[in-house]
This record gives sequence, structure tokens and C-alpha cells, in this order.
Amino acid sequence: MDNTELRSQVFNRLNSVQEKYDYWLMAVAASAIALAVHDTKNHCISASLLPLGGAVASCGSSFFAGCRRQNWILALLHLNHDRLCVEGGIHPIAGSDPNKIVVCLDELDRLVVDKNDRAQLWAIWQFRFLVVGTLFYLVWHVLEICSTTSVSAHS
Repeated sequence: MDNTELRSQVFNRLNSVQEKYDYWLMAVAASAIALAVHDTKNHCISASLLPLGGAVASCGSSFFAGCRRQNWILALLHLNHDRLCVEGGIHPIAGSDPNKIVVCLDELDRLVVDKNDRAQLWAIWQFRFLVVGTLFYLVWHVLEICSTTSVSAHS
């Protein structure tokens, strides 16, 4: 196996693992929202639900950030495809003109860095929002336990 093939296999594996992780985070966020809805189906709206509302908002934001990240990753894939076409001399703008190829490759490199930075930023926020949502949910749950305990103690 030559180095190019090995690099390609490693890249494909890394991409596959990252994609599964991203979708797992999105599934956790969506599941947390569903759990919050399920846990409150018999509740009246009150101030005690504010932490849970924060959890739902944070998990919803996490899901949104995951979707935005996937949009930027899709843009990166298109740019990589364009790069291969330019390198192969078959891109409709650059064609086989060496000067146009150099200009296109430079511009594509700049765009890839920009899109990658944006995808990374959304990934960071996807995780942060999920953590904040989890903390809000835990605060709500502890408050629920305390209120249940105090009601039971007075009965």
C-alpha cells in the first residue's frame, strides 16, 4: 500500500468517525428535548420550569449548531471537489491554463481555511450548548426533587 492510498484511508476513517460523533451529538440534543417534553406533560407552566426551558433552548441551539456545522462541511466537500477538478485541468473556470490553475488553487486554499474555521466554530458551540443544556436539566431535576421532598415532608 503506497502512502497516498494510506493517507486516503486514514482521511476517510477520520471523516467517518467525526460524522458519527456530530450526528450523535445532534441525536443527544434532540433526545434531551424530547425527554423534557415527556417529563413535563402533566405540569402547568410555572417559574419552576425556567431551568428546564433553559435546557430546551440550549439543546435546541446545540442541534442548530450541529446543522450549521454540517452545512459548512458540505461546502468544504464541494471545495475539495473543485480543487480536484482544477488540479485535473477540467474545471470550467481554470481549464488547463497553468496561470488560472495557480490562481484558482490559491483561492480554493483560502476558502477551505475559511470554511474549515467556520465548521470548527460551530462544532465548539454545538458541544458547549449541549453541556449548558445538560447543566440546566440537572438544576431543574434537583429543584424537582427538592420540591417533591419538601411536599412529602409536610404531608
